[in-house]
Amino acid sequence: MNQFRRWLRSQIAYLDKLADQDELADVDFDDAGRIITEASRRAAMLGFGQWSRYVATEQLAPERAREILAEMIAATEKGRTAEPVSDDAPMTVEQAARRLNLGKRTVYRLVETGELQADRTGRAIRITPQAIAEYLARSQGPRAGLFA
Repeated sequence: MNQFRRWLRSQIAYLDKLADQDELADVDFDDAGRIITEASRRAAMLGFGQWSRYVATEQLAPERAREILAEMIAATEKGRTAEPVSDDAPMTVEQAARRLNLGKRTVYRLVETGELQADRTGRAIRITPQAIAEYLARSQGPRAGLFA
């Protein structure tokens, strides 16, 4: 967790340098979007699913990216615990719900409708991180804005 916070702080320092420029170029906005996408991915790997919604689908202002990273640092420093999930380990519905920041009933509904791919063994349902990534990609799709 400390390594994640250090990485977030280093990205904030980089974004501060971008914001100090007199004129921002398109590449600066693209960099900010890539930073947020990577921060979201890393946070999800640590079990902070609530940050998975921050996937930049368009350019993002460096100032807004900095705000999001600061929120991530604050959340991790407040002692909010999260259950780390391995990159490839299948998850229970409860773990998937936490990663997606959804209720368990919603995840069950997504599985039942086929929107979220899951494996069933008897009554047990297991959802792979790849299935979650595919669901997020489809659900966020080409919509406008960062927080679709």
